[in-house]
Amino acid sequence: MKNLFSIIVIFLYLVHRTESYSYLRKHHIHVYNGLPTQFLPLLLHCASRDDDFGTHQLSSGQNFSWNFKSNAFETTLYFCRFSCGPKTASFVVFNA
Repeated sequence: MKNLFSIIVIFLYLVHRTESYSYLRKHHIHVYNGLPTQFLPLLLHCASRDDDFGTHQLSSGQNFSWNFKSNAFETTLYFCRFSCGPKTASFVVFNA
């Protein structure tokens, strides 16, 4: 009985440790256009090395989101390019 209890405790510890690795957790990215309505729509293009979501146009109050899990090497990186009229900016939105 004592051995069974020890095995259960070790198993629960390993499950807890495994879940703490970020490549097993699901990540959520949400991009929200909070610009005032008088601004032009926000254009965004988000991608990683493996995924390209294309260009999206967000009016004020709209959002774009996606879910993913990091790769096992924890090298997942997502970036987005934004433009609103003549102004542009790029940001890393996730870096494992």
